[in-house]
Amino acid sequence: MNRVIKFRGKLSHSGTWEYGNLIINEYERPYIYPNNIVVEDGHHLRFDDDNAHWVIPETVGQFTGLHDKNGKEIYEGDIVGFANCMHVVYIGEGYNCVNIDSLVDGFPPSYKNIVGRDVIGNIHDNPELYKH
Repeated sequence: MNRVIKFRGKLSHSGTWEYGNLIINEYERPYIYPNNIVVEDGHHLRFDDDNAHWVIPETVGQFTGLHDKNGKEIYEGDIVGFANCMHVVYIGEGYNCVNIDSLVDGFPPSYKNIVGRDVIGNIHDNPELYKH
């Protein structure tokens, strides 16, 4: 099975989400290139620089490879709700989902526990859901 690697970020000028490939330029500014403008020739990737979209760095999140129960892609920064609590998804070592309301038996829920749940928002569009 091939792992799909893609990112999302909020556009700096409009605040809308852009999805695709993440490129960090020499000034450490993140850009999202939509998948349809990246051409692979077997050895190189060519990008259409006129279609690069600068995104707000704090909003960049990677696709986890998972979908919620409605088929929606789950990205880092998404808030997944189940039972009487919410969890923020992130990609990292060990557990990949942080319970922001309470711990379950002293540990955050495991990655697999977010599958079959609903994405109810994200930490950028719904900060009111994200209470430390």
